[in-house]
Amino acid sequence: RQMDQAQKYIELVFHRYLSGESGYRKIRMTINGAELQKVDPFNRSNPATQQLQEEKIPCEGHTVRVRPFILPHHKKVTKKLWDVTAGESGYVANQGFYVYRNGRLIIYGTWFQLATKSELTKLARVMIDMPSSLDEFWKVDIKKASAQLPNQVRKRLRLIIERILESSKKPHTERGRKTFQGDITSLWSRRVDHN
Repeated sequence: RQMDQAQKYIELVFHRYLSGESGYRKIRMTINGAELQKVDPFNRSNPATQQLQEEKIPCEGHTVRVRPFILPHHKKVTKKLWDVTAGESGYVANQGFYVYRNGRLIIYGTWFQLATKSELTKLARVMIDMPSSLDEFWKVDIKKASAQLPNQVRKRLRLIIERILESSKKPHTERGRKTFQGDITSLWSRRVDHN
């Protein structure tokens, strides 16, 4: 059980290195001879995943990149992929910010008290990339396992978080729309649903 937990943890925390994502040298890791596979919490290879507008936040002479993603609705992915992306704690617990320091995931599944986790916003995940040169301002601990938002980043995120959460609610609340409006009373009301 501990080996399984360690494997899942490493596959998530180091997924950008395991996949050889642009800007990171690909590494190969094994546990007891079994090669580890990346677990992308944003499911970026799925065409149904939405990437919202990227934000660049200046912080102490450096740039913090913020990339919001809206994960696909469960009807647009396989059950296996849905379960893998959910993580052990599920979608509601794992929604929120994913903070990376030099490509390594250090914090995930939190809104830093800027929003409340809910069933309607469970598909929202936000990648935040910070350079190691900002460790002091993020109060990164010695184990690189925790950090705190600097005030200037918190203020900017507060301005954009509502847009992110509204986009996350759409797959649950917008199931179709009327395509005809007029004075004629029709027997049928035509709606478009999922294209």
